[in-house]
Formats: sequence, structure tokens, C-alpha cells
Amino acid sequence: MLDDGTWLHWPPHMQDQFTGILNGGDRVQATGRMETGPAGDTHFEVQSVTNLRTNATAKNPDFANGPPPPGRGTATGRPADREQRLRDLEDQVDQLLQEIQRLRREK
Repeated sequence: MLDDGTWLHWPPHMQDQFTGILNGGDRVQATGRMETGPAGDTHFEVQSVTNLRTNATAKNPDFANGPPPPGRGTATGRPADREQRLRDLEDQVDQLLQEIQRLRREK
């Protein structure tokens, strides 16, 4: 979890690899994308994380390049409704705005 409340997420089987390079309070750089889970929770799905103090990097080989499948589908394969897609995009915009504000404060 970052100071701004962003939850960095990686596959559970990679927990040791990621936590092995991180300590509480370390500044990190993460690449990936914002995603909304089935329960409506948002998290940053990690492609890679770099500890800016040590330059150690952990990568997620399970990360699929490109955006998640449209609408994340349902049991019948139909895309999620338009309103859910809009909510997902609004969540991503909110996260980007928070990141912009954080970076401006670091100047």
C-alpha cells in the first residue's frame, strides 16, 4: 500500500519476490495499470516495481501487455455494461490525478 492509498497488487505466488526488495517507507516506481476487481475494489496491477533506494527491481511475468479485456466479461462472455466501464475509467482518472498531485508536491 502506498502513502496515497494505492494498493499495489501482484500474483500471490510472487509475494516473496516483490516483498523481498521492499521495506516500509521505501520510495518505489511501479509500472502497470489500474484495475477494478469483481467486488469493485481498485488496485494497481503491477508489471514491475523498482525500489528507488536500492534500484532493485521485481517483475511480474504474468502481466499481460495491453489493457485488460473489455468489460472483463461475464460468465456468458458478454462485456460488462457501459456504466461499469465508465466507473472503471473514472477510477483510473482519479488515480492519475492523485499521482500528478503527488509528483507536483515532490518538486
